[in-house]
Amino acid sequence: MILDDATSEIYYAQLVEEESTRAVMAGLRQVIERKGLFCALYSDRGSHFFVTRKAGEKVDPHRLTQVGRALKELGVQMIRAYSPQARGRCERSFGTWENRLPQELRLTGISTLEQANSFLCEHYIAEFNRKFAKPAAEKGTAFRKCGRKDLDWVFSIQTERTVAQDNTVVVQNRYLQLDKTRFRNTLAGCTVTVCEHLDASVSIRWGPHLLTTVKAERDGGKDGASGALEISPNREIPTLPTVRRRRVHSNPRPKPKRPDRTDVKANNISPVLAPRPALISTKAVSQPDPRLSDALLMRDQLFGVKPWDPGMLTLATMLLCTAAFLASLIPASRAAGV
Repeated sequence: MILDDATSEIYYAQLVEEESTRAVMAGLRQVIERKGLFCALYSDRGSHFFVTRKAGEKVDPHRLTQVGRALKELGVQMIRAYSPQARGRCERSFGTWENRLPQELRLTGISTLEQANSFLCEHYIAEFNRKFAKPAAEKGTAFRKCGRKDLDWVFSIQTERTVAQDNTVVVQNRYLQLDKTRFRNTLAGCTVTVCEHLDASVSIRWGPHLLTTVKAERDGGKDGASGALEISPNREIPTLPTVRRRRVHSNPRPKPKRPDRTDVKANNISPVLAPRPALISTKAVSQPDPRLSDALLMRDQLFGVKPWDPGMLTLATMLLCTAAFLASLIPASRAAGV
């Protein structure tokens, strides 16, 4: 049940077997479509509203549930109540419903869940608001018209999956084959978003792109988990079995044949000392170049200096030119005396 905290007006009420994420999302979407976006949602600390690590502790504001993620995308603030007394108006309204609704259903002869929900939408909510709703203390409304057209995507159970190398995604223990798109041949290794919608359909998105859509039937489990998937018309989504791939070499190396035990015993040869086939290399051995051998010998004699290096040749030439220039500066007589 969703009501206005200022006027006690009932906006949404349905009977469900168990309060779940899907049931809450269905009610919030109907209120937004009929009345518009509201400023804040005041609720208890249910697991579909907030994440509480330990019982009795405060909620974790950084970890969002599916409902918290949807309301954050719409800009709606979530306020948590740590005690029933904090939501006094809601608790009093719940008490009135528990006292009056069973009697109304008994008088009208309603005994099924579908008939009860139809009675609530068509008669009871309007009559309840006429008797118990109060005018607001201030004029005006805080509702704002919602301009988004993707509420079906916002109010969905969204999880992330990684595309396998064969371009498949695992959803509800089934393999969904993704078709080749116009912008990319394969999505292997990419992270896609799997959206389980309120109408039991499942869509797969990659960023702003819608990749595929499949239909499923709900099995009535926790949070309305979907059951078997049904392939959409004109689409083929086979179930791929798990196959173990074996690596095959194009040119495997032959293994040497080991001697047979019977041959070893016949020849009285110990298995440990049995001869093994010799491995013969088929590569041709090239003869060393004699010039290269002389050059290596010269390098060893000069303590690792390579005389054929262009840098060494240039340095030797510069040293010889410097020595000749210095010799030309010495007088001839002094040179003879020396």
